[in-house]
Amino acid sequence: MDAVVAVSGKLKERLVSCGTRAPVYKIYNGFVPHPYPADCPKSMGSLIQVGNLIPSKRVDVTIRAFAALREEYPDLELTVVGQGPLRGELERLCEALGVSGAVHFTGQLPNETVFRKMCESGIFVMASKPEGFGIVYLEAMAAGCVAVGTEGEGIADVITHGENGFLVPADDVSAIVGVIRTCMEDLQKAEEIAEKGKQTARTMTWAHNARQYEELFRQLIKGD
Repeated sequence: MDAVVAVSGKLKERLVSCGTRAPVYKIYNGFVPHPYPADCPKSMGSLIQVGNLIPSKRVDVTIRAFAALREEYPDLELTVVGQGPLRGELERLCEALGVSGAVHFTGQLPNETVFRKMCESGIFVMASKPEGFGIVYLEAMAAGCVAVGTEGEGIADVITHGENGFLVPADDVSAIVGVIRTCMEDLQKAEEIAEKGKQTARTMTWAHNARQYEELFRQLIKGD
């Protein structure tokens, strides 16, 4: 082959370490932007996670962090969008932690509906591992959420901690609690970070992705 494309720096490093002989290029995934609804009230006290309910998405870690925060912020709400084999287990965890009434499992929803729910939420949390990239982070950032992702995973190429989002270690409940507490205690700073995240997402649509592929194809055809 003439070239290999990886969707993140993490995957590029893994390909190179595996001995991939062709040149490895990095081209990030994009996302489909939706019009921001004019009648969409955003609340920093509304958290959201979107993804399959499987072990790698660490939904249980998000729930545990949420439960710890509810002691300080009793009005917090968490929406979990997605379906998967862990739903029953996660619902039982919510019952055990006493937060069933504040955690809302929606199942799978149309993409436009998910985007609206993101627009209504202040913070998106998904400290998943492994995660090659994670288009859902871009969608959340475009919706004006403060995005919380995982250190050392694909999204770390896009999120700069404390600038346009936050990065935490996988499985670190206390780190997620700390980030959300920071947002709740300084709403202006959280809004600034969310706005920078939105600006980042605007540069990462599928149209931008296509332009990068076109440029790569031109280089390969020319033999550069």
